[in-house]
Amino acid sequence: MVSHAALESWAGAGRVTCSFVNWHVPSEAIKTLAEVGLPRLDTRFVPSPQGGEVPVLSYGYVLGREEVEEGHQHSDDCSECSYFAIKEGAGEVLYGPPRAGDGEVLTVNTSLRYFVYFLHKQGAASSRYSQLPEEVMMRRYERVVNRLKNHDLTAMSDDSSFWRQRFTRLWG
Repeated sequence: MVSHAALESWAGAGRVTCSFVNWHVPSEAIKTLAEVGLPRLDTRFVPSPQGGEVPVLSYGYVLGREEVEEGHQHSDDCSECSYFAIKEGAGEVLYGPPRAGDGEVLTVNTSLRYFVYFLHKQGAASSRYSQLPEEVMMRRYERVVNRLKNHDLTAMSDDSSFWRQRFTRLWG
């Protein structure tokens, strides 16, 4: 499992969220939230776990959101940001719209542990490769993505996969 210190090494001190409530999810997910936390990954993932024991979204408990742009002023009734949520009971991480019926809900990862691992690998790679020429950076980043596929096959399995859609957009 990724450590809290490893996430802070690229996200920055104080930029890894550790708050959570008594959600009805697998104990491994609660342990990950308590011991590791959730890192901010620029606008791609902004941690903002919901409060309460009942999922706010039809597809799960809110873990955080993807901002539409840097500096976006988010509010509770925002209809522009998409959300990352953990499914009640099963614990898989999903990505979808703020309201049911506003768009497709995609599978992100089979567990919160894999979700945090994927964020960590992307954040560390982005930090490490940011000064490289774009062509070299993309080749190295593609190697990171290929290694991630081996950790959570469901995360890259088909077109209903968040990561597959995201990485297909990067490489066309």
